[in-house]
Amino acid sequence: MTHDLLPELLPDRADTDLVSLTRSGDTRAFAELWNRHHAAGRSFARTLCRYDADDVVSESFARIFRTIRSGGGPQSGFRPYLFTSIRNLVAEWARRDRESTTLDLELLEDERFSESSLLAKVDQELTVRAFRTLPERWQSALWLTEVEGASNVRLAELLGITPNAVAQLTKRAREGLRDAWIQEHLASAEAGSEHRWVIDRLAARARRRLPRRDLRRVDAHLASCARCALVASEAEQTASRLRVVLIPLLLAGAGAGAYSGLDREGSAVAAEPTKRAPSVWSSRRAAGRFGGVAAMGVAGLLLTSGAITTPAPLLPSPAAAPEVPGTAPRSAEATPSPSPQAALPLPVETGAPPENPADAFGDTAVATSPTPDGPEEATDTLPAAPIEPPAPPASPTYAVTAQVAMPSQGSDVAVDPARGLVYVAARSAGAVFVYDESTLALVRTVTVPNEPYGIAIGPTGYVYVSQYTGNNLPGTVSVIAPDAATVAATVPTGLSPVGVSLSRDATLLYVANYFSPFLSVFELSDPATPGAIAPIPLQHSAETVTQSADATTLFAASPLSNSVEVVDARTGAHRATWTGLASPHQVTLSADGATALVTQQLGTAAALFSVPANTAIGEVGLPNSYYQSEDAALGLRFVSQPFTAGGSLAVVGDDGTVRQTLTGITGAYYTATDPITGVTLVSSLSTRTLTRIGVAAE
Repeated sequence: MTHDLLPELLPDRADTDLVSLTRSGDTRAFAELWNRHHAAGRSFARTLCRYDADDVVSESFARIFRTIRSGGGPQSGFRPYLFTSIRNLVAEWARRDRESTTLDLELLEDERFSESSLLAKVDQELTVRAFRTLPERWQSALWLTEVEGASNVRLAELLGITPNAVAQLTKRAREGLRDAWIQEHLASAEAGSEHRWVIDRLAARARRRLPRRDLRRVDAHLASCARCALVASEAEQTASRLRVVLIPLLLAGAGAGAYSGLDREGSAVAAEPTKRAPSVWSSRRAAGRFGGVAAMGVAGLLLTSGAITTPAPLLPSPAAAPEVPGTAPRSAEATPSPSPQAALPLPVETGAPPENPADAFGDTAVATSPTPDGPEEATDTLPAAPIEPPAPPASPTYAVTAQVAMPSQGSDVAVDPARGLVYVAARSAGAVFVYDESTLALVRTVTVPNEPYGIAIGPTGYVYVSQYTGNNLPGTVSVIAPDAATVAATVPTGLSPVGVSLSRDATLLYVANYFSPFLSVFELSDPATPGAIAPIPLQHSAETVTQSADATTLFAASPLSNSVEVVDARTGAHRATWTGLASPHQVTLSADGATALVTQQLGTAAALFSVPANTAIGEVGLPNSYYQSEDAALGLRFVSQPFTAGGSLAVVGDDGTVRQTLTGITGAYYTATDPITGVTLVSSLSTRTLTRIGVAAE
């Protein structure tokens, strides 16, 4: 036949399209299916038996190919169909050679080897319940890293975020799963008991955020209570058990609907039609293409880079999951309990494991479609209609979790996530207050010359504080060493320095000067002594500066000129000026870097800009918005509004929608979000209050 579809377009097609093309004779389409799914199939095969995983996967793909070419094959999700084929094949080979595999046929058919047995061994029910409570992005991150073994670089490509954001996301996801798992155990502990008190503090203990007195009490209990000690130990291993827990559930059919509902299988953003990540397959276009499926029989099978796909969401709740035709309805309380009979049926062929995997696809020298031995009866009974996945879970619900009165009114706020500390610049007091994030207890006060205004904290714990000094006066930046109570060094800047920020790789410090038309820049090869380098010229002075995720662009917000200047971070060249703003204070970027949210002190709304086009594209209904911080792992911004409802904080998604507004934060001013815990701290424009925002307790 004539192939009208160019090879470079195949990676952008959905699995269902590729199956249809294969059925019509396009062998390259099936090669793309192999490229996407063979690595995941090999990983799954290794969990079942001692057979060579490559042999199992090759034979399974060969059978699926023949079934598709004869008119059968998957009608929805390809990967669950592949997993079921692998499982059936292993069962068949186990019948022929019981001694060569650790997975005996009786075990496959014995209820003792079903999910109920697995549940007893790895506490599966609690793990699954905890997993279901996580946000969709956390579920996706855990699936990709713990089940499919994806690297941070691959995960960043798939989710359309930076590797740094991926590191934060995966850390948060693992901690979130651990905390949710602990909470599930907490429900089984007797109310008011010492066991419950200890289990309730295991998460803080794991983060090293537990006060010393509580830590001594917890450790003493764990030393004498085997049950709680086991809970504490297993909590750290929860993420690593996901592979054992989730794959059986996927086979049960929960994952099939999720996969089939994706816009393009392999895209983690299919549930977000307004934002599409770059094609994860494009990076492999140069790795080699098949002229026909026969080429897959070559030793090594040529394509060894496995595709990674993300169920979205992976485990729909039983109450929300749609019923599969031909199956009995499930109650809302039922926990999925897959068994061999629950697997999606496939044609089962007889035959021993092939000695040469290439034989599964015929003569390897042939570049055209293999000819089936003869028509085979298609017996698959997959659901004819795709199973629609449930809607993705909403953003977390936030609440004020603590407030404390500081010795003096504060301005900028920064978080040291590694140490669990919060730094607040207090201009009128000439000091920086340091608080414990978990308790909001004042740890120490650092005296700073002049008027401390902006704060940034490097990954090694060094703190950089700008000193405003007054209008149109030369300013400075002071350095505070980790855990120190005094200033270690002070370097000069421009006139009236305000906002300070670090480059993405933390090698440069940028300082915005309120009355100087340039950005002061310092290199941080020695974080204790910033070295001044050539400043970056601006058309106007600026208050804050933000760097793009790819570190190529700077966005300088200028309230005095009612504009945002876009500058090349490497050369300092001017790129664009965003005008028509009303005293803009700060810019944050969406996870994919395509959209910018600009707060406006005097505006009736915050502004949305397209970064590639450098044009305004909309507004977000946030009048008199000042400053903002971001949770890159969840794609959320926290925007302060000092004069709305007496002081409020808006939670805004990457799509520009306001997810929640928290009121009762008098004069909400500067904000900072801990990338590890997701906790946000807010200072006040009109009071001495420091407010902590966290996920609301259920």
